[in-house]
Amino acid sequence: MVIFPALLINLPKNKFISLSILLTYTAYSFSPEKNEDVPQVIILAMGIILAFLLIRISLIDISRMCIPNSISNGGLKIGLFSTALTAVYLGFQEGFPLIINHILAAFISQKIMASLSKYTSKIFRQEVLGLGDSKLVAMGGAWLGLSGISLATGIAFVSAGIFSFFGIICGKLKRMEQFPFGPFIAAGIWGVWLFEPSLWEERWLSLWGL
Repeated sequence: MVIFPALLINLPKNKFISLSILLTYTAYSFSPEKNEDVPQVIILAMGIILAFLLIRISLIDISRMCIPNSISNGGLKIGLFSTALTAVYLGFQEGFPLIINHILAAFISQKIMASLSKYTSKIFRQEVLGLGDSKLVAMGGAWLGLSGISLATGIAFVSAGIFSFFGIICGKLKRMEQFPFGPFIAAGIWGVWLFEPSLWEERWLSLWGL
C-alpha cells in the first residue's frame, strides 16, 4: 500500500512539478471558467501550486501517517496570497470581504478540526483526527473561503466514510483501524477549488430534482 507513494515521495521536485502541471492543466480543461476579472494564467499558476502541495501532502500522509506542519503552513500563506491577488483584480468593494472571509475560514476551520480531534480522541480512546489534518483544513480555508472549506470537509468525511465502510466489508480494514485522512481532505479541497461551491450545490440539487 505504501510502496508506490514512497517511491513518488523520493522523486525529484521537478517531477512533482511536472505531475502538478499535468494534473492541473488536464482538470482545468474540463472545469468551468472561473472569475473573469482574474487573468486565467494566474488562476492556472495558482492551481499548479495547489496541486503540488496537495499531492505532496497526500503521499507523505499515506506513507508516514502524518502531515508536516511546514507544508501546510506554507500552503496557508500561499493561499492567502492567492486570495489577496484575486482581491486586487476584484477591487476593494469585493476584494476586502473576500480576504476577510478566507482568513476567517482558515482560523475557524482549524479550531473546529482541532476540537474534533480532541473530543474524538477522548470518545474513542485513540487518535481519530490528527492535528496535521486540522492544519491541512486551515490551509484549505485560506484557498477556498468559508463555504468552500465547509463543502470540501464534508466531501472528505463522506468519502472517507465510504472508503472505511467498503474497506471493512472487503476485509481490507479492521474496525477502528486508522488510515490517512489527509488524501480525502486534499481531494475535497481540489474538487471544490476546481468546480467551486455553487456548481457543487447546483449538481446536488439537480440530483434530487430541485
